[in-house]
Amino acid sequence: MKIWFKNVWYFFLILAIAQTVKTGFHILSPNWYPKIIYFGYNLIFITTSFFLSWRTYKIALSITLTILAALTLLIIASVGINILSALIIVHIYFPAIFSHVLKQMPVALQNGLLFAPMIILIAIIACRVAARHDALKDPSVNSHH
Repeated sequence: MKIWFKNVWYFFLILAIAQTVKTGFHILSPNWYPKIIYFGYNLIFITTSFFLSWRTYKIALSITLTILAALTLLIIASVGINILSALIIVHIYFPAIFSHVLKQMPVALQNGLLFAPMIILIAIIACRVAARHDALKDPSVNSHH
């Protein structure tokens, strides 16, 4: 359970870093104001993540893995964005309903990306609090520290 939880935690931490790097690249675009807010929001998420994981995990290893996986995710994300923008260009030739759905898709994806880390962070804090509560009840759980 703990190994699985750690892997999931790394994945979302990497995702947040990838988002921040991506936002950093696009920060000088015309609609820069919301992107700066988004950039700051992701930085807060990452610093909180590192603060939470500081004692528990090997930081050097986590940073290395994070950078490698963030780069991989950025490549995947850029391919995905290119496909999505191609679809949006193509949608001109499709019926009106289909085009409307496609226009809404990027907005929904953006909102999903914006709120997902916050929900995940709350869930992780809840899990850590629960784990600590269990450890207090059963001292043998924390004996390896």
